[in-house]
Amino acid sequence: MHLGCFNKCAFYRACPVNLLGWLVASRPWFRDERSWGEDEHARALLANLIDFERREEKVSFWEKFALQGMEPESLAVAGKGVAGLEFIDRAGGTDRAPIHRYRYPSQELDVRSHDDLYTVVDRRGEKVGQVVSCDPHQHTLDVKKLVRAASVHPEHGFLWNIVKAPTITAARLEFAHDVIGRGFMAEGPSSHRRFRAARDILQRIAGRGLSDPPSAQRLPDESTLDSAIRMTRGLDGGVLPVQGPPDCTHRAPI
Repeated sequence: MHLGCFNKCAFYRACPVNLLGWLVASRPWFRDERSWGEDEHARALLANLIDFERREEKVSFWEKFALQGMEPESLAVAGKGVAGLEFIDRAGGTDRAPIHRYRYPSQELDVRSHDDLYTVVDRRGEKVGQVVSCDPHQHTLDVKKLVRAASVHPEHGFLWNIVKAPTITAARLEFAHDVIGRGFMAEGPSSHRRFRAARDILQRIAGRGLSDPPSAQRLPDESTLDSAIRMTRGLDGGVLPVQGPPDCTHRAPI
């Protein structure tokens, strides 16, 4: 593969030449994947992950376009949509940018840290503010309002947020440089074990520091959550994969 094809992309032009050369050389495309070694698998995964967010940004915007075109009835059953919002009271903030508390009907609401609340006007999303707190038991949202929307109280809308690709990609580039300089194993003092968890994920190494494989660590009558918490304390900077039940929400049970 010729490097010239990458130079057409502003993202790759920003990458150092040695990183580009290593990434391209590390992709054993002309061999059967089943014949790749662990190191080749890990390098190919890292090469593919470098610009993952840049590719996935488009998907996030498609989700936003779909949400802002929904009717309230559809928003009520969409994970990121919310309908039937009821203003309760002010919960903090300033006069110009207050934090307003809203109640919403019982529904499975997918709220993430720093999600923004949008109201739908003529099938366009208008940002109202940012969610600073959510109580799924009381069904309340605390929203820090934008100055221009301080007096706006939407009855329905959707939650949306995006982490721009350059922010995450810069961290991935730093990780790639570290791998180029020190390899995937990068053994040494704990102070030198940067990106240990990321290295272990790419190499499919689980439970570093545990005396036995994670699958053999669970104690009798111990819940999955308690077992995971206990084993995490014994990790040596690695990762502990936990298989949840089908259709789980990836949240710890309360």
